[in-house]
Amino acid sequence: MDLPFEQEVNAFVSEAFEHRTFFTRLHQFVIASDAFVVAPGGIGTVLETLMVWQLLQVRHLEDTPLVLVGKMWPGLVKWARDSMLVTDPPLAGAADLTIPRCVKDADQAVAIIRAHHARWLRARGSRRRTGAGETKRARRRWSATRARSGRGRVATAASR
Repeated sequence: MDLPFEQEVNAFVSEAFEHRTFFTRLHQFVIASDAFVVAPGGIGTVLETLMVWQLLQVRHLEDTPLVLVGKMWPGLVKWARDSMLVTDPPLAGAADLTIPRCVKDADQAVAIIRAHHARWLRARGSRRRTGAGETKRARRRWSATRARSGRGRVATAASR
């Protein structure tokens, strides 16, 4: 996205893609990511975070961590819980509001991602041995993972 008021590509980004629309940008993030780590940001960051949260809620993404780093996120999750669970009927399920994991700093985010990766490796090994648990979606995800260079990628909504 070429926005005159936006920052340049972050120095830590190893691959940058140009998109004409916000939707294609988010779509690229989702396709290329095995986890989502979100740093504090503006309206666009919040929008992308909520879209990923919804994809996880409706299980279009499965077993993918959504980690929100910093002070701004617990208030958003609290607002969602306080606003969406009090109506009759509730606007979301209680489990939906446990999807994002709020942490204080990058060290906690890394610990969550490492623990998730270790569980993924164990599950991958048991699936290969037993052949159990294969679904069309899982096969597509494995194919997409293999098609990439073998490295998992983590999208950060604030890394433009």
